[in-house]
Amino acid sequence: MGYAPPPQLPFPGVGWFLLLVLMGFFGQIVVGAVAVVLLLAMKRPDITSGGTQNVLNQLPVAAFMGILFVASLAWPAVALAAARINRVLTRDTFRLRWPGVRASLLAVILGLALVPLALLLENLVARMLPRGDNVILQVMSREPGALALTLLGLTLVVCAPVGEELLFRGLGFRAIERRHGLGVGALVVSLIFAGVHLNVTGFGALFMVSMCLCWVTSKTDSLIPAMLLHAAYNGAQFLMLLGTEMTPEQARAASRSTDLGLPIWMIPVAVLVSLGCLALLARLGKGAPGAVD
Repeated sequence: MGYAPPPQLPFPGVGWFLLLVLMGFFGQIVVGAVAVVLLLAMKRPDITSGGTQNVLNQLPVAAFMGILFVASLAWPAVALAAARINRVLTRDTFRLRWPGVRASLLAVILGLALVPLALLLENLVARMLPRGDNVILQVMSREPGALALTLLGLTLVVCAPVGEELLFRGLGFRAIERRHGLGVGALVVSLIFAGVHLNVTGFGALFMVSMCLCWVTSKTDSLIPAMLLHAAYNGAQFLMLLGTEMTPEQARAASRSTDLGLPIWMIPVAVLVSLGCLALLARLGKGAPGAVD
């Protein structure tokens, strides 16, 4: 595919990108905090003891998932607002062009194959560093209903992949890649992407996934494969979460567990599938515009 950067981008480099990321990050925090305060004010629970965990336990599961859903909208809001303010709000700015059926399918397969590798990296780090509580896992242990599960699914499989890709790969990576090349662009964006999730044990896994997202975006000259890859990756973990039934005590123990939770044979298979998908996507991306299906 041919690479055709727009004549102007919403911001010129790393500094402006970092500013937008901070806006999205703190936007999530503000939205979430305001929603929690309003819900607690209406419910008037007893929060005199127990700290943050007690506060979360006072919220209905559906309300908690609704807060996550609304807060996740901060990422696309920041990306679209930045493009709109700079008068470059077009599909080409975000590389929202159809990459073809084969490229899309390969991106989905790659997203699924990265899950075992991400779990392995997180497991290795967890053996050296203490792992914090998984808040979502603990909330899910309170028997969420259909509404809560739907909201969580929409957040993980739709809102997060679309919103985060618009900002991180659609704007940030493209601007930095245009100025400094694929390697620097992928490295900078991936470090910021992994860091903004505030997950110490998951930093390496998130960095790896982000590097793949940047590479796929560059090779296909389209943001859609990255969105599909991201959605497949999150969706697989969401399905794994749905298949896990545990009490709150078991959820806290699982958050700190160093067990891989997967058959070891899945790791080499995942490596081979991932490398194969990356190679095929690179080959497809070398064709002329319109050659990918």
